[in-house]
Amino acid sequence: MITRFATLRALHLDHCANIRNRDLLVLSRAPSAAQLHTLTLGDDRSRPWVSNRGVASVCRITSLTRLTLRDCMSLTNRGLVPLSALTGLTCLSLRGCRKLTN
Repeated sequence: MITRFATLRALHLDHCANIRNRDLLVLSRAPSAAQLHTLTLGDDRSRPWVSNRGVASVCRITSLTRLTLRDCMSLTNRGLVPLSALTGLTCLSLRGCRKLTN
């Protein structure tokens, strides 16, 4: 999809039950992903799909300035470590990620 929209700056993938972590890897490797500034990922409560591995893939998109991880049921503290690669990140939302601790 991202190859068809080379100027895409924001992508919202909330409650997308057919998206998988492997799709996030493909997204992160697309040349036009370097144009993305805003990415929203949110689990479908009936079929959670966002995991630590998927977030690690997303962290390859170093152009991101805003990242929203909403209701990501499988995301743990370990999955946040790769976020350090996003040096331009100015906004991070982790609302509803219940496995995260202080």
